[in-house]
Amino acid sequence: MRKAATDLREDRMTKVRRVYLQFLFFNASFANVVAALVYLFAFQRASQWLGVVAVPDTPLLSMHAKLVAIPLLMFGVAYLLAACRPISDVSFCLIALGAAGKFATFGITLGYAIATDVPWGYVMLTFFDLLYGILFVEYLIWFRCSQPSEP
Repeated sequence: MRKAATDLREDRMTKVRRVYLQFLFFNASFANVVAALVYLFAFQRASQWLGVVAVPDTPLLSMHAKLVAIPLLMFGVAYLLAACRPISDVSFCLIALGAAGKFATFGITLGYAIATDVPWGYVMLTFFDLLYGILFVEYLIWFRCSQPSEP
């Protein structure tokens, strides 16, 4: 009888956890897709809003903005796939890569803001990457701890 109650509680926790993870990964997907669209279509305007005084309209800068947009869009799709099946080995791998990317994005931006004249608006924007990275690591730890141990 106790085992059945424990199993039911674990099933409820798994359902609640699944909904939370779906929300987290869908939200991360949405944020990445929006960022990709900004890089594709409004990079100059967004840069000026973040504190860059003058953003030249050159083909090279346009190409770099699009090269940034591509991985943003790809990770957006990866997070969407993870949201569909959050408790799977594939999602674990996608989110592990995403966590590394989130921490790298924040760290590189912070380093450049400290060492150069990169506006702090960029750092504030990438603070959300740091937050997602922390939440992704929490998921990775939970996922590994919740897996049955192999003999």
